[in-house]
Amino acid sequence: MLFCHRFKLCRYGRFYGAVDPMVILQSLDKFNEEREQAHYEHQRTENRKQQEESERELQAERQRYIERIPDAFTDKAPINFVQYRLMGFATMSDEQLQREIADIRAGRKVLPTDVMNILQIFNEQ
Repeated sequence: MLFCHRFKLCRYGRFYGAVDPMVILQSLDKFNEEREQAHYEHQRTENRKQQEESERELQAERQRYIERIPDAFTDKAPINFVQYRLMGFATMSDEQLQREIADIRAGRKVLPTDVMNILQIFNEQ
């Protein structure tokens, strides 16, 4: 319908009342190029929105980590940000998290120190 409307408005060249298949096909090609460009632009906009939303979520999670973990983002932090995210600490209640931190500091619990060790633990479960 959009193509027909634009075609009648002579957007793709002058239409002189005679039905010429070549004129229609050439006009369809131009319309399809416009349509593809509009689709790519829409996809680019949607991807940018998703990326911005992901960045906002990550920033919010970093802020929550800072608020919940003593000495966050320092060498003195009982758990680093990767451990916090990958090992489920981010989803724990504040009380449960404080108990886990106390266990880590007391040596009753030892956490893996690199991402590969963390992922290996998840694969074993």
